[in-house]
Amino acid sequence: MEEIFPISFSIPSCKIVKCVPEKSKVMASIIPGDLKTYVYNNEEDYYLDYQRSRFAHTKKKSGYDCMRHIEILANGCIPIFEKIEEIPKKTMTHYPLDLLKEIYKEDLVNKWNEEKYNYYVNRLLEWTENNLSSVSMAQYILNKTGHQGIKNILFISEGRPDYLRCMTLIGFKTLYGKKCHDFPCVSHIYKDYSKDMKGFWGKGFTYGKVLNEALKCDDNADIPALIEKHHYDIVIYGSINRCEKHMDLVQKYYKNNEIILLCGDDNPEIAKPFFKKYPNNYKFQREIPNK
Repeated sequence: MEEIFPISFSIPSCKIVKCVPEKSKVMASIIPGDLKTYVYNNEEDYYLDYQRSRFAHTKKKSGYDCMRHIEILANGCIPIFEKIEEIPKKTMTHYPLDLLKEIYKEDLVNKWNEEKYNYYVNRLLEWTENNLSSVSMAQYILNKTGHQGIKNILFISEGRPDYLRCMTLIGFKTLYGKKCHDFPCVSHIYKDYSKDMKGFWGKGFTYGKVLNEALKCDDNADIPALIEKHHYDIVIYGSINRCEKHMDLVQKYYKNNEIILLCGDDNPEIAKPFFKKYPNNYKFQREIPNK
């Protein structure tokens, strides 16, 4: 399994508007890189600005894939992506890049055409639901690995919030509920999380407090014993560069094709030593540079 599959950030379906909102201005307030425009302290107001705007500026951050791109799309707004032609071929493969390039040729910001705008913005919204929702990303992983009919998942991860880990886990939890056991519990994705999230990445917007707490699993479960019994059909490492917990035990009781490694780091070099260390497992990487 030397192939590395591309993967992208995603967004919970509950965060995607059901139809394109009414517009009241041309461009969203936030200008990437201009900290004076980062004025929103709550998710509702942040989303509302994109919902009211026809277009929004966005660009590469530390990595090409960026939650801001998806948040713009999910709120029924067209992202104006700076230097879109520089995105590596195997990065952001789940995004509607060809459609965006087609839109940019129309130059609707300067050559306004309401009919064309409505046509394109609705196509983008449909694409987002079908390809960039957390559920669709979880299904993509299962399709690539041939595990569509499984019943139980062990999702292992640790450390600080990680967009790829958190969003992908939300997708699996949405599909499988308690049959997807996040260990240790990623507590901040549940609605009963009581701590302030302003110090988290992006202030916790989009991924924080999404799931009903009834979907939590028993954090005191005897995970090693369950691994030995092969209780789970597959084991997913949500951020292999940050957590290899129980890997020796997992490798002992699980076949290579039952172990899935994810790496969502901005720096594509980060994944190399881990993928080299575990060459025979399924591997998914967010930022894959052109060779």
